[in-house]
Amino acid sequence: MGKKSFKDFIGSSENISTNILTSRLKFLENLGHISHIKDINDNKIKLYYLKETGVDLFSIMYELTSWSLNSIGEKFDEKSSLQQFYYKIRKSMSREEYILYRKNTYRKLRKEIFLKNAVADK
Repeated sequence: MGKKSFKDFIGSSENISTNILTSRLKFLENLGHISHIKDINDNKIKLYYLKETGVDLFSIMYELTSWSLNSIGEKFDEKSSLQQFYYKIRKSMSREEYILYRKNTYRKLRKEIFLKNAVADK
């Protein structure tokens, strides 16, 4: 949930090409699942965020993550902070509680993005 800018996404381990990333961001924006605002410190930087239809995908991501960790978990890095966090949270919360926790955590992050950056780019 920490990636917000094009530079953040392009620097990810997925190694997606810039033209594909640009195309996918535009596609998701046109569908209304994501939007962006300009960084208050650098007007050239767009900060992308999920709209509510994007946040609704958290339940699907939970299921995909559960399946992946249960089916191919041994292939993940044992020291993966995401995997350790997921297992820790999963043991302490129900599916519904975890999904609500992730949605609310993201909504809080999104609100912080708006508070730090004044003008939305339409």
